[in-house]
Amino acid sequence: MPAAVAIPLITAAVGAVTQIVDAKMQSGAARRVAKTQTDSANYAADRQDAASQRAEAFQRQMAQNAYLNDEAVRRGNYDQWAAQQRRIGNYAKGLGYAAHEIPDYVPGVDPGYDRPGTTAPSGPVAPPRDPFGRQMGDPDYGIPRPPRRPVASTSGAVEDYLSARPRRRVALAPAMGDVGSYLRSA
Repeated sequence: MPAAVAIPLITAAVGAVTQIVDAKMQSGAARRVAKTQTDSANYAADRQDAASQRAEAFQRQMAQNAYLNDEAVRRGNYDQWAAQQRRIGNYAKGLGYAAHEIPDYVPGVDPGYDRPGTTAPSGPVAPPRDPFGRQMGDPDYGIPRPPRRPVASTSGAVEDYLSARPRRRVALAPAMGDVGSYLRSA
């Protein structure tokens, strides 16, 4: 093969081999960069997951603490109410009325936020209500309601009710004299 043909072929072959080696080196570098990026992203995700787990544990502790504080307040309110009712009952008993019954305290349901294996409620949740219909946070939560007095029913229209009621006549105040008449004359 003449040298004029061999030199360009050798140069082309060397160029092709150089390009193949460069491509192999670049793909290896790209693979290492991708692995490094994946490892760092996984590390960041693991760190974020650990932080969110710690934050959730803290929020559970705070929710349980809030429940325990509310329960202590409700119990204190109930104890004060019960003491007041006992005093009223003793006074009424001295006047000859029947004994005053005080129902037992009914504690709220412990949500158990601090127990493992329980899941916190997700989304908006209505606050719990006591057996008397009051929501948590109400100062009277857990305290029984006094019995309601029956309301007299008024049947018919308002005009019928008003016309059946006797009207009271109101007399006008006597007319006052002038100021000079009230002054002592000398």
